Amino acid sequence: MTEELFRADGYLRECEACVTAVQGDHICLDRTVFFPEGGGQLGDTGVILRTGGVSVRIIDTLSTEENSLVHVVEDGADLPQVGENVTARIDWERRYRLMRMHSALHMLCSVVPAPVTGGSIRDGQGRLDFDLPEPIDKVELTGLLNQVIARDRPMSMQWIT
Repeated sequence: MTEELFRADGYLRECEACVTAVQGDHICLDRTVFFPEGGGQLGDTGVILRTGGVSVRIIDTLSTEENSLVHVVEDGADLPQVGENVTARIDWERRYRLMRMHSALHMLCSVVPAPVTGGSIRDGQGRLDFDLPEPIDKVELTGLLNQVIARDRPMSMQWIT
């Protein structure tokens, strides 16, 4: 099982870790800052830095049925060995864009009086599906959302399990 450091600190950008498994194009670590794909949001990308400066590019992060996380490497990567100590570093600019989009979609939920039936958070765009009897007027919705943003309320985060 991987210790998910991002749960305690979503702003943590890197950590020291030990490789626990390497299988095909997947690397497992004992701990990670990489957020896995889930809840409609993409998994983190970044690099795993090996001793000697070798950089292994991570193109996705996934959660497994065994409650572990796998870091998906690009084709042809120089893979680390099990037991090797590495540094796991996320693509912070991308993560921060995804975090901001995620927060914006939560604000959208606060002004739409309907259940959410689906959604997706991608780099540069987000989507929520609502169970609505009639379409919402986009101008009115934009005005309501801008009012929420203008209140400049503090935000907090908690995990739902």
